[in-house]
Amino acid sequence: MKKVIMLLAVVSLTGCSTLYKIMPTKYDPVLGGNYIELQIEVDELDCTDINGQFDMAAVDAKKLAEYSKFRNDPQLDNVVGIQSNLEKASNAKSKAVCDNYLKLAKLRLQVVRQAWSGRFL
Repeated sequence: MKKVIMLLAVVSLTGCSTLYKIMPTKYDPVLGGNYIELQIEVDELDCTDINGQFDMAAVDAKKLAEYSKFRNDPQLDNVVGIQSNLEKASNAKSKAVCDNYLKLAKLRLQVVRQAWSGRFL
């Protein structure tokens, strides 16, 4: 009985915010839509002709990053990394460097997909 009372006291003193941090964040359709648009654009990118190709992907990556910041999303570092990788790929001087940054962006998108899958409302 003392253990139950102690547990209730600890939970009431720490509050629901501690439990909220442990539970997975629910994602809304805006976040999912931004992810899908970015995924489609990144899949179509090609480093053989860099000029102008990365513009829409960069805009969608920025939207996804800003919205993730607004939501204080647990995947924020990953989403900002996608934006950074796409910027570096678009500014790359060689095809090999561009390909490497594009691969990193695609890997980060896969990680985000795994983290967010099944959580959209």
